[in-house]
Amino acid sequence: MPSIPQHQQFLDKAIDSIHKQQYPEGWDVFLHVDGNPQETLGAKLNRMLEHVISLGAEFVVLTDSDDLHHPTRIQRQIQPLIDNRNLMMTGTSQIVFQDARNKEVWKYRGNSALWIGGLAFAVEAWKAHRFENIGAGCDTKWQKQFSEQARLDLQDESLMLCSIHASNTSKKYTVGREWMQLPDVPDTLMELL
Repeated sequence: MPSIPQHQQFLDKAIDSIHKQQYPEGWDVFLHVDGNPQETLGAKLNRMLEHVISLGAEFVVLTDSDDLHHPTRIQRQIQPLIDNRNLMMTGTSQIVFQDARNKEVWKYRGNSALWIGGLAFAVEAWKAHRFENIGAGCDTKWQKQFSEQARLDLQDESLMLCSIHASNTSKKYTVGREWMQLPDVPDTLMELL
């Protein structure tokens, strides 16, 4: 979980949502939080991956320090990678955001041919292609190195509840056909609040 000082107000809840994960017996889950403000996101991710791989990790789920994660997120994203070794990553093109400033709720529907969010992937994918040493967008650029057939879009808005706030690493502009305002947080994510 890469973090920055500006996300400190969200960090405890994000970590708590990871601690509440439900997954099959025999799975080991490692949480690595890196708050080094001096490094790019790509450098943090590469160092964190080196560490969890040294602990024996076979798969990685990227989590943001300002988001809340559904209790079954890890299992729902890793199981397809176990079941189909031709897949390199899973994620979703449908993400629900809540604006921390005004509590507005938005659903984003992206083009999965270009991007999926909330990545989970086999460490073999990272060994073949490390993250570029850049800030925002390194995960988007990274996933484009893999064919569409190697990426599974779960199209699941209930994996996580993401935050919109003044210090988002990538600014969120809730305009355009990809964005739709919702009246409230969907029931599938209510337990995260």
